[in-house]
Amino acid sequence: MLEGGTYARYSPTGHLVAAWSGGLLGVPFDLSKLEVTGPTIPVLEGILLGSGYIPNYTFSEDGLLVFVQGATGGVERRIMTANLQGGSQLLLAKQEEFSEPQFSPDESQLALTIEKNGSSNIWISNLNDGRLRQLTFDGNNSHPIWTPDGKNLTYVSDRDGSQNIFKQSVDGAAQAEQLTTGDNPKWPVSWSPDGSVLAYHEEHPDSSLDIWLLKMNDRKPEPFLQTRFNERQATFSPNGLWIAFVSDQSGQDEIHLRAVQDKGESTKVSSAGGKWPMWHPSG
Repeated sequence: MLEGGTYARYSPTGHLVAAWSGGLLGVPFDLSKLEVTGPTIPVLEGILLGSGYIPNYTFSEDGLLVFVQGATGGVERRIMTANLQGGSQLLLAKQEEFSEPQFSPDESQLALTIEKNGSSNIWISNLNDGRLRQLTFDGNNSHPIWTPDGKNLTYVSDRDGSQNIFKQSVDGAAQAEQLTTGDNPKWPVSWSPDGSVLAYHEEHPDSSLDIWLLKMNDRKPEPFLQTRFNERQATFSPNGLWIAFVSDQSGQDEIHLRAVQDKGESTKVSSAGGKWPMWHPSG
């Protein structure tokens, strides 16, 4: 059933549709039984991928598919900054497939993913002199996240055969350290402000997308939220006491809060859908 597909959505026509290899695939799906009822069928090719490789498509209430046609390769991409007064500044423009830009804590460097020659790797752009250098070389590497001290990058890599999380010094002097193991795909999403805990996502065949915490003092992962629903986009609060995240428990994506320590009931803070929570620096 759509093996290797991502960002699946249900169509009112009775199909489950997912992005796959630059296009969309679908399967007939019984929503009441949550069962696939037929073979996989191609839907379309050449869909434009947005930030984080998110495919640009959606469905109307009667099943009309709306999408942005295009391809990710062969075009100049630009990374720019913008301020609230409408001003903008070009940081990087190259004939490369770069994505997932992440500022270093001191904003002097930019980590990003570049796909080239069939593989993706983490690169670092020095914003002071414009130099761009490659940090990773083995396997496919993506989703760079800076550690709070700005000395290391955490990212997902398939160099060991499965998608696990690695940490590596940005100066490239030391070997990358593998932080997680196992066959289920994982990727880092947020560090606690003091750098003692990493929140990451794990995709499990029985519990969908889950949020896990990895404490640096003992390197022992523990589940933060593991349900039959999708929990994702976890983000630590500035004081490290809370995690904001997205859950589809209500039937649509909503923003929730949950305390890190007591792990009690979560509190829904959005009322009409929500994604990509970001904390104000004040908390």
